[in-house]
Amino acid sequence: MSARSPALRQQLSLDGIMVEMRTGTHRRRVVILITAVVAASLHQAPASAPQDTPPWAQFGVSVAAVPDAIFVAASPMRGAKRGPGEVHVFERSESRWVRAAELSVPEATIEDLFGISMAADGDTLVVGAQFADARGKDSGLAYVFERRAARWHQAAVLSASDAAAGDQFGLTVSVRGETIVVGARLADSHGVDAGAAYVFTRHDGRWQQAAKLMASDAAAGDLFGRVSIGEHVMVVSADLNDDRGSNAGKAYAFESRAGAWTEVATLAAKDGTAGDEFGVSLALTGDTAVFGAIGSDSRGEDSGAAYVFERRQSQWTQAARLSASDGARRQQFGSAVAADAGTIVVGAPDDGGKGKGAGAAYVFERGTDGWTEAAKLTASDAAAASWFGSTVAVSGNTIVVGMHLNGEGKRPGAAYVFERRQGAWSEVARLGPAGAAP
Repeated sequence: MSARSPALRQQLSLDGIMVEMRTGTHRRRVVILITAVVAASLHQAPASAPQDTPPWAQFGVSVAAVPDAIFVAASPMRGAKRGPGEVHVFERSESRWVRAAELSVPEATIEDLFGISMAADGDTLVVGAQFADARGKDSGLAYVFERRAARWHQAAVLSASDAAAGDQFGLTVSVRGETIVVGARLADSHGVDAGAAYVFTRHDGRWQQAAKLMASDAAAGDLFGRVSIGEHVMVVSADLNDDRGSNAGKAYAFESRAGAWTEVATLAAKDGTAGDEFGVSLALTGDTAVFGAIGSDSRGEDSGAAYVFERRQSQWTQAARLSASDGARRQQFGSAVAADAGTIVVGAPDDGGKGKGAGAAYVFERGTDGWTEAAKLTASDAAAASWFGSTVAVSGNTIVVGMHLNGEGKRPGAAYVFERRQGAWSEVARLGPAGAAP
């Protein structure tokens, strides 16, 4: 089935209510987000200013974190309709996280999905808008914000040099230092919906496209373009690649050598099989990469798994397969992953421990015996159909977990902050829209 069909378009653009669909004879799970997240105006709100903003929806549709800031995407409600989305910035003030800014762009529309993806590094934030129409319908854009003198400002708007209608540039984004990479999973360069990734670098304060990356064995429908970048290395996944069976998934490692990005390895789960969707989420930290595989049957049908690969002497090898200690069928473990140094966080938004679809996030830490489960995180106000764990981020001793439905849509969603203190993870804050009921 073409990725531009209505059903698969939903899978690519939306992320939260669980449904099933059939692709040929293979049943596969699809995660659907029931809102659009886009932006309308740029507004900086001092933490001390009165907050009279309207009600919000889908708060936590994506999250990102750096040591001193947390970013949460949301969509405002204006009357009975959702408005264009914004990114809420929270900064640490002593031991508390306080609202410091709300970021958006004036030209975006609700259909753009501004905020569907985010990535941050230091004083740079990248926000994807996969359905922006600037270069053709659903061609997509990515927006760059930079922090100067303690305030966040829009610095650039990125698009592919060969942008085309339907590419959905911006569904995934990643940033490291002076380099940004943006995925366009429906680009048609080497076949319909084969996918591509675009690299941008900053020179003299300006962001410019430096490379377009495609898989060496690109094929129609692979959806190459989920991205994560590190220091002179990046990984890009094609979670619908069919090498090991229909939609088994595959990933590619690239290295920057003499100023050029070169594919150096292909990565796949040793036990990969049809429907696993290896690479549906991914994260890179140092020489460690982690890939979610929501269709893996490691703990029962579609329970999910996450695979850890490590680079040693320039060779990538699978180091571990992670699954929840209390894993269950259709848990969707691996829907979201994040990694920083010796910590990996894996979201399982359909975990039923606190009610059907309440969700959970699992923390794994690297020790002398390899990667072991260190904690299971749930919301202090967990409720059914909340999908806690749909988005995750980690920075040092801080983890952020998004819950963008929050109880069958009765509340606007939230992002939960957990901190590691004396080796134990505990919830320290619940971040929500200004003026929303707790």
